[in-house]
Amino acid sequence: MHQPLARDLLADLTDDQRAAVMHGEGPLLILAGAGSGKTRVITRRVAYLLSQGIRPSNILAITFTNKAAGEMRSRVEQLVPGNRVLVSTFHALGARLLRQYGERLGFDRNFTIYDMDDRNKVVKAALEATGIDNVKFSPERIGGAISKAKNALVTPPEFEKTATDFFAQTVAKVYRGYEKRLRAANAMDFDDLLYLPAMALKHNEELRAELDARFRYVLIDEYQDTNSAQYQVAKRLAIDHPNLCVVGDPDQCLLPGTLVDTPSGPKPIEQIRDGDEVLSGIGWGKVAPMPVDKVMLNPHRGKIIRIQVEGGVTLRATPNHICFGRLRPDPDRHHVYLMWKRGMGYRLGTTRGVRTSKSGPLMSGLQVRTNQEVADAMWVVRTCGTSSEARYFEQLYSVKYGIPTMVFFVRGRGMGISQDLIDQLFREVDTEAGATRLMADLLLDRRYPHHRPGAVTRGEIARRFIQFTVFGDPRPKQEAQRRWHEHRVQLITSGVELREKARSAALPVRNGNKGTWRIETSRKGYDDALALADSINQVDEFETVSRARLTEGKAFPFMPASHLQPGMVVPVRIEGRIEERVVESVTWEEYDGLVYDLSVPNTRNFIANGLVVHNSIYKWRGSDIKNILDFERDFPAARVITLNKNYRSTKTILHAASTVIDHNKQRKKKSLVTDNPQGEPVRVVTYDNGLDEAEGVVVRIKEAVTAGRFKFRDHAIFLRINALTRTLESAFVKHGVPFQIVKGLAFFDRKENKDVLAYLRLLANPADTVSFLRVVNEPPRGIGKVSLDKLQSVAADREMTLMDAAAQVAKLTDIKGKAATGLRDFHKLITELRARLDLPPQDLVRLVLEKSGYSASLRESGEEEDAERLANIEDVVTAAKQFHDQNPESTIVDFLEQITLASDTDGWDEQADHVSVMTLHASKGLEFPVVYVMAVEEGLLPHERSMGREDEIEEERRLCFVGMTRAMKELYLTHARLREFRGQMNYAIESSFLRELPREGVERLDPSMTRNVARTAADEWRAKAGNAASDWADTGARPYIPAKKPTTDLKPTIPDGADTGLAVGVLVQHEELGLGQVTDVSGYGALRRVKIRFPSAGEKTFVADKVKLKVVGRKKTGG
Repeated sequence: MHQPLARDLLADLTDDQRAAVMHGEGPLLILAGAGSGKTRVITRRVAYLLSQGIRPSNILAITFTNKAAGEMRSRVEQLVPGNRVLVSTFHALGARLLRQYGERLGFDRNFTIYDMDDRNKVVKAALEATGIDNVKFSPERIGGAISKAKNALVTPPEFEKTATDFFAQTVAKVYRGYEKRLRAANAMDFDDLLYLPAMALKHNEELRAELDARFRYVLIDEYQDTNSAQYQVAKRLAIDHPNLCVVGDPDQCLLPGTLVDTPSGPKPIEQIRDGDEVLSGIGWGKVAPMPVDKVMLNPHRGKIIRIQVEGGVTLRATPNHICFGRLRPDPDRHHVYLMWKRGMGYRLGTTRGVRTSKSGPLMSGLQVRTNQEVADAMWVVRTCGTSSEARYFEQLYSVKYGIPTMVFFVRGRGMGISQDLIDQLFREVDTEAGATRLMADLLLDRRYPHHRPGAVTRGEIARRFIQFTVFGDPRPKQEAQRRWHEHRVQLITSGVELREKARSAALPVRNGNKGTWRIETSRKGYDDALALADSINQVDEFETVSRARLTEGKAFPFMPASHLQPGMVVPVRIEGRIEERVVESVTWEEYDGLVYDLSVPNTRNFIANGLVVHNSIYKWRGSDIKNILDFERDFPAARVITLNKNYRSTKTILHAASTVIDHNKQRKKKSLVTDNPQGEPVRVVTYDNGLDEAEGVVVRIKEAVTAGRFKFRDHAIFLRINALTRTLESAFVKHGVPFQIVKGLAFFDRKENKDVLAYLRLLANPADTVSFLRVVNEPPRGIGKVSLDKLQSVAADREMTLMDAAAQVAKLTDIKGKAATGLRDFHKLITELRARLDLPPQDLVRLVLEKSGYSASLRESGEEEDAERLANIEDVVTAAKQFHDQNPESTIVDFLEQITLASDTDGWDEQADHVSVMTLHASKGLEFPVVYVMAVEEGLLPHERSMGREDEIEEERRLCFVGMTRAMKELYLTHARLREFRGQMNYAIESSFLRELPREGVERLDPSMTRNVARTAADEWRAKAGNAASDWADTGARPYIPAKKPTTDLKPTIPDGADTGLAVGVLVQHEELGLGQVTDVSGYGALRRVKIRFPSAGEKTFVADKVKLKVVGRKKTGG
């Protein structure tokens, strides 16, 4: 292994990049913007570690796609030829660990990895075994719920405990049976490759320590994309040797001019420096000087909140800045509230600020309403001065967001509606979606309700809150170095089993009242107290409620600035002490500029314009394990380096993309800059419909290439979903533009190739039920469904595999004749082939095709389709050989694993001169001079599944940002007014992301404005004008005006005569494969063959008089 010189590795790096590469021991968080050279930093860091004498086997680099891993591996190889550093995806790492340590974990290392289709088959079988109607709940839906549970590291028993509605209870039953069937088949689904290693690292300390010692330096790219399982893997590999380097995209702050109280008097926040002292609340009304260990500066563009408090206190902050606020009983206020009840959903309502309780004393109206409905949480969405004003906003929000105002319970109210109908109402109305949209519009965070119930139990309902109270211990501390009150962590709940789990986790459990038990203790440090709360959370799924005892009165809940309402009380500093004052008004403003925040260890608060505010750096703490902000919690000693220079995009593209992503609340800010030129404006192009959009984009690309400005390969088209490619394919064929649809598994998704893979999987793992059932009768062996059902019944009764049951078929009286012979022969075949597992992959594939009779059955068929299938399975041999050539030590198991873990871009040829078409997900890590992001419309980008869910909208926005920042020189964002999708023509609404673009540097174009000069493709198609009609016929689009003559089914248009209308270049329509172009015609009469290239299926050869074709266009000739 050639060791590079350290100075060569650092020569062309910026200061920030160099610092990241040279970082030594300890955790490192690199906040990297798009195009800021983060891949370069990771690869250089790997090479730098090697140059410092670190052994290759002690370094692990992880990324998210095979292509990214391959690129990283290639770059490291160029820097350090011959190195053996493990560069892997998370899933590939999981598969590697399970095969290497499977026996220690109770697994057979020759397990099969099931794809989505295989998973759904097993789910379906498990669902049928429960006896539950599978019409209501599809295997796909249940499989998705199981997948989500595994990614959150929720086991079947844990899922069962939390299942409260019928669907969840159904999933719980299926989940348990599904896991049992997977283990019986010695199979893993895709989620198991993360779930099982994460659980092993969590519960097997010996294995965790062994791997921690092995991988002493772990580097992870795209860390913000990690789910719970991936997060646990990363975290637990870096306990003994916390040399974890993560790279990812990261907001809450105060405006410049905000006065921060210091021992020497108020000081503008922009003048505070690291190491300065500021005044901080230390509990129970007292303040003390505390040091600042970090000052953060970020850009902010968007809404800010102006909070006016009695006494002239005013603060302006970003909406998500955590403050401290508490509702108070106020008879002059009327609240519009959003109430949530587990198992029911959300509803809107109104209440007066003060209500009389049954026992007589005045109580908060929200508290009374919560008690009446046994609700779980309430948010104030509007505070009004009169009852009529509150009623107005209640109805406005109800109609606007589709949230009922109906109560959850009818009891004791004498209402003219039954409880059954109320229950039905909340089942049929999607209140979750409406509530999410309402909260998003009002910038409310569901993690911070204005009111929660206080009771530990209400009937059969158990409250599961961990109360984390900053300065909760009333005893003052007299130590010179620590004068603040300690932080209190308290859990009061019930349940014997849960209590034993807490005790076994060495938590300080005490007896409570009326069958309850509690954990109640204090910690000196803020971070230590929060870590204790987290450790309690690991015992079971609790909810941490954070509050601060800043005055001698009641504690103040943590409350984002956007949650503060007139009439609430907040902590302010008055003459040296913290007291509560009333919020008089809350208004919104637009702001574009810098914002600041301070980090104050131990007390985690400071005083801004007289108001006590929390540290924003910890605002999401303990809420979402996937968030990159948790890194600094898990590794308090982490060094943070921001890479803020973009090397890819022009200034205009970068500004547009940054402006869009700035609307995300859950991200760490980083100011992206570039030395690249200003560049062309970002162009937003509006088309009449999807047909014109596809036509327009392809024509633009062709004109750019014809003019010599770019090559075809310089262009990429990104789509949110693959289903939108059909119109594009037609336009590409029509205009003769070469293209490639980037889809990873298309080749191996074909039926014949899946059959071959199933044979191979069964050889590697004879317990694989799904593969056995797929190929036992491929080619036909006379084994019918009835016989297979009997075989499965015998296997289940005797707890054996289907292969073992087939071996005993001679003893099974229920299976006779051809079926018995077929099963016996099949068992013999597999047994003989298993003896050759040591063959190179390509040789074993060839042997399977020969011995199974699969190749012979296709060869002897005589059907053109079977000739294509034969060519496809022979290509599997080629694929296996290519894999083995690249990995000489590989086995058939490695080959199968590589196929299963393939990503969308693995088959992409970036050197070929064609336009690349891919999904936004597949585009990550790539770059192109010219990028088109198409169909930027509501329901597509952002996807319809994200509607009403702010966290998912933010993920969609981040996906849009990824696509935009793939562009180096030119960026086009296109959308249509009308789009035909899923068989329906609908009006399309431009994406909200387009409305978030800045005004400067963005040019908006509308080609439809020139329709008086030239007809669009859709115009011609609607008018049935010749070529346009035929060119677009395969898209499935329908005209607005019905054709005068009814259309007929496709019929053979190839007559017996010599002139069939076919010639090279002619466009034809196939009833299944769509539009294609003739590439070759040969032979005569009954032997005449025609070869056609289809965008979706490649080249196919047909017998001319046996195929149904319709000639829809002819090759244009000159002259």
